[in-house]
Amino acid sequence: MLKRLCLLSGNVCALPACEQVLAKSEWDFILGRIAHIRAQSPGGPRYDPTYPDVDHFDNLMILCPNCHTLIDSVEPDAWPVDRLETAKAEHERRTPATGVGPFTDEVWLHRTIGQLIVTAEASAAFATVLADARQATATSSSTRAGTLGGAPLGGAPFGG
Repeated sequence: MLKRLCLLSGNVCALPACEQVLAKSEWDFILGRIAHIRAQSPGGPRYDPTYPDVDHFDNLMILCPNCHTLIDSVEPDAWPVDRLETAKAEHERRTPATGVGPFTDEVWLHRTIGQLIVTAEASAAFATVLADARQATATSSSTRAGTLGGAPLGGAPFGG
């Protein structure tokens, strides 16, 4: 049951709009927290004494620490059972493990494409800044010393 829960999480927090990655290979820890939709004990958020098995897959979801605190301590009334069940179902529907999404899910696709575009733009901007810096350094050096790369201007840099 735990393996299924982890696979269907897609390694991302299950609450809508939260994109916190829950584990990375270079980390020595896992951010993901198993959260109960209906509390395990009386007095807990959304406790239901008639619910047959609080540790059943259907009553569990994986969240980042911030969202787990949000639903259980900060805003428990804003996160009733039906809202959490809907969030869990929608999240699991969009993960690759279901065979349905994420490539068929427009929201996921737009978000991913947007992240790729931002990454590509940032890389292009960095490359431009780096090229400008190299040019400025080369121009500054050649103007000061009358050479470019250690060779007289117009000459081959390494005796060629």
